[in-house]
Amino acid sequence: MLSVKKGLLLWSGYVLPALLPFMIGVNILKATPFPVLLSRLFKPVGKRLGLGSYGMFAVISGFLSGYPMGAKLVSELYNERRLTRNEAQYLLSFTNNSGPLFIIGTIGAGLLKSRKCGYYLIAVHILSALIIGLVLPKPDACDIPVGIKYIKNAGAELKNAIYNGIEAIVLVGGYIIFFSVICSVCEKALMRYIPNNYVLSVLCGILEITNGCSKISGSGCISLAVISLIIGFGGLSIHSQSIGYISSTDLSVSKYMLSKVIQGCIAFALSAVLYPLVFC
Repeated sequence: MLSVKKGLLLWSGYVLPALLPFMIGVNILKATPFPVLLSRLFKPVGKRLGLGSYGMFAVISGFLSGYPMGAKLVSELYNERRLTRNEAQYLLSFTNNSGPLFIIGTIGAGLLKSRKCGYYLIAVHILSALIIGLVLPKPDACDIPVGIKYIKNAGAELKNAIYNGIEAIVLVGGYIIFFSVICSVCEKALMRYIPNNYVLSVLCGILEITNGCSKISGSGCISLAVISLIIGFGGLSIHSQSIGYISSTDLSVSKYMLSKVIQGCIAFALSAVLYPLVFC
C-alpha cells in the first residue's frame, strides 16, 4: 500500500507537471506545418545526420519532451510514412530521452535539492545521446515527399492533442505505480543481501527510473554518475511503455534496448570524468 502511494505521489507531484505540457505541445505541433519548417531551418544538421523532412522534429522533440515521447513520436511518424525504416530505427537509438524539466526539476531541484546538479545531469544526458547518434552509421534517408500539413479543424486537433497527451501521461502513471510495487518488493527481498545503497539504487533504477534516483540523496561524483547511468538507461518501466509504441511497427526492439544500455554506460563514464571539471 505504501509503495502504491509513493508511486502515485511521484507521478502526480513530479512526473505529471514535467511531462504533460510537452506531450500536448508535441501532439499539437505534429498537426501543423512546424515539423517541415523546422527541418528546413536545420537542414544542414539534418543532412549531416542523414535525416529527412521529419527527422529533426523527432530529434528535438525527443530531447525536450521526455520518456517515452521519443519512441512514441518516431513510431507514429514511421506508421504515417513520414520516416523511412532506416531513419526510424536510427532515431530510436538516441531520441527517446528524459526531458529537461524532469531532470532539472524532479531530479535536480526536487530530489537532490540542487538545480546545478540538475543542469549538470541534463548536459551529461544529452551529450551521451548525441554521442550514440554521431557514432552510429547514418541512415542516408531518402527524403519522403511530404507537403506542408495545414490545420483544417483547429478545435478537433487541439482536442486530439489533449486527449492523446492525457492518455499517455495516465499510462506513464500506471507504469510508475506498478513498477513501484515491484521495486518495493525487490528492495525488501534484497536489502539484507545488498547493503550498498548504490547497488540497490541501480537495481531499483533498472526497474523504474524515478524510484531508483530517489534512493540517492547525495550529490557527489559517484552519486551523480549512478544517477546518470539510471537516467541514460531509462528503466524497464519506461521501456515497457516505449516497446508498446514500437510494437505497432516492424522496428527492432533489441536494437533499441541495446542502444539504451550503451547510453547508460556512456552517461556514467561522462559524469565521472566531467565531475572534477564542473564541481571542483
